[in-house]
Amino acid sequence: MKRKTIAICVTGYDPEYESRVVKGVYERCSELGINLLSFSPMTKKLELNATTKYSDNVIKGETEIYKLIDFDRIDGLLLMGDSFITRDSIDVLYGMAKEHGVPVVNINDNEHLLDYNVLVSDKIAMRFPVSHLIEKHGKKRIGFIGGFPGNIQTEERLEAYKSVLEEHGIPFDEELVTYGEFWKKSLECTEQLMSLENKPDAIACASDCMALFCMDKLKEMGYRIPEDIAVTGFDGIRDCDVCTPRLTSVRRDHKTAGTQAVNVITRLWNGEEVPAVIYVDSEVVIKESCGCHTEEKKLLNFFNERYAEVNRFKEFNTYTTYSNAVFSGASSSVELFSVMSNGADFFSFNRMFVCISPQFEQSSFFTGHSGREFIGMSDKMLSMVKYGHDIPELTEFETKKMVPMDILDEEKPVFFAFSPLYFKNRFMGYVAFEPTRLDGEGELFGILLLNIAHNAGSFYMNKALESLYVRDHLTGLLNRHGMEQFGNELLSQAKAKHTSFTVICADIDNLKPINDNYGHEAGDNAILQTANAIRCSMTGNGMCVRTGGDEFCILAADCTEEEIQEYIGNIALFLDEYNSGSGLPYKVDCSCGYTIVNADDIDSIAEVMSNADERMYEIKNKKKSKK
Repeated sequence: MKRKTIAICVTGYDPEYESRVVKGVYERCSELGINLLSFSPMTKKLELNATTKYSDNVIKGETEIYKLIDFDRIDGLLLMGDSFITRDSIDVLYGMAKEHGVPVVNINDNEHLLDYNVLVSDKIAMRFPVSHLIEKHGKKRIGFIGGFPGNIQTEERLEAYKSVLEEHGIPFDEELVTYGEFWKKSLECTEQLMSLENKPDAIACASDCMALFCMDKLKEMGYRIPEDIAVTGFDGIRDCDVCTPRLTSVRRDHKTAGTQAVNVITRLWNGEEVPAVIYVDSEVVIKESCGCHTEEKKLLNFFNERYAEVNRFKEFNTYTTYSNAVFSGASSSVELFSVMSNGADFFSFNRMFVCISPQFEQSSFFTGHSGREFIGMSDKMLSMVKYGHDIPELTEFETKKMVPMDILDEEKPVFFAFSPLYFKNRFMGYVAFEPTRLDGEGELFGILLLNIAHNAGSFYMNKALESLYVRDHLTGLLNRHGMEQFGNELLSQAKAKHTSFTVICADIDNLKPINDNYGHEAGDNAILQTANAIRCSMTGNGMCVRTGGDEFCILAADCTEEEIQEYIGNIALFLDEYNSGSGLPYKVDCSCGYTIVNADDIDSIAEVMSNADERMYEIKNKKKSKK
């Protein structure tokens, strides 16, 4: 029986939230032998009151990764929609899944309920600390510091606060409610609450971050915690253990939410009835800030972990500095992306693929596109890095395969994650990686991706600009600048090997009459078709140049006279085939002359070009005399 595959869409890997959910999903999938694919933009959703907005290019670049999902190859879809930077992505993914008969489960997005939802209720969770303050410590006047007014998490937590007060016969007082915007504004809120004539005897905060700021402000104002006033938080983050006093909070079980979401999918596969909404329990984590006296926790492990985090951050900075140095000196795309292997080592990946659109390897990609519309995912990709696998660099594969090997039919279930790489208004590709750890290094990984994308995009754009300088815009052949740069290199190689060096000069026949009678578009077409004939007929060690309006030059090393004559004959055959099928009232033809010399006997290409040019005109004049 074919192994099932579940896809999860989530933005980032925050250690206190997304990483916990994904860990629960992954562990349950591993237990059941299910493949897991994670599609993970790294740009976080803006705060409710943010004054800035993401540009369309950022939104499209981040969400383009969802197009990598093949709904014909997945059997279930999990959406952590509350982390998405745009609501549209939820609607599109949900619609595609429904169209393909793929069951979808929403994880913890209370604002956008779907057919099946696993929620970690803020309303239920907030009841615990408020009830604890009243029932255990007898608090009667409890202040509330919420997040953003109108935000669904804030409103649900506020509603829970109000309902607990009502259940205990405590009247609700509007002046005890403030909004700290889930961050430093809670300092002002604390000051506002403590300036009231009838001061609160406790403050329940709707997040741990706001509670920590609140306690700092209370201490600054001379209040003792919990002797003068109790404080509770919400989230149960690790910092609750290192503040003084340690913070009483409520922890939502995000890991279990991930586990339950997989269980819902499997039950749907089995044809079972599943409730539309499943709530996951939360627990109050009792510490000292509420007034309880708990056993002192040894903090040695925690501080060791924090010390390790600081060292890891320094290590990451060193790696980033090194990678920038490599990027700045890279002469090829393979060299450019090779530094990603160090990043894979840093994050302890099992396998990694850096997949780049072949269009970026074409130097005309940037210069050939003048519009402002976003250029999305291409049908094919190039695998740029060998890490944990033997796929050679620059291996091309169909994008719908995701990576250049069939990971979904391996002996054991796999967990692969996919994150986007984009530059300005172009989707560059993505990084596909097999992680060994899910302990919340999402922010560092996001920085890595942005760094890679920016440097790679700059590399390819500079390559395109350099190409503009050395290539003819109409034909894509080298121009005179390109011939000077690369032609001398070819001559030097021929000298080093003591081989022959050939110059072929070609000139379009009757270009002026074509322009005069049929217009310059027809003339451009004649130039382009001649260039195609010259390029397509070339084999071996050589280069093609457009030296002027209707003039071309071909440089070749180590070719025999028979090979050169065959090459010129192939140009004529190419144009004959084109003319016979074009249906145009004019014919495209060209005359070619060549000179073959010993590379050791010449000092410059120019002296050989002159002889080849003379022979070309001899042939052109013979054609005219026959008419």
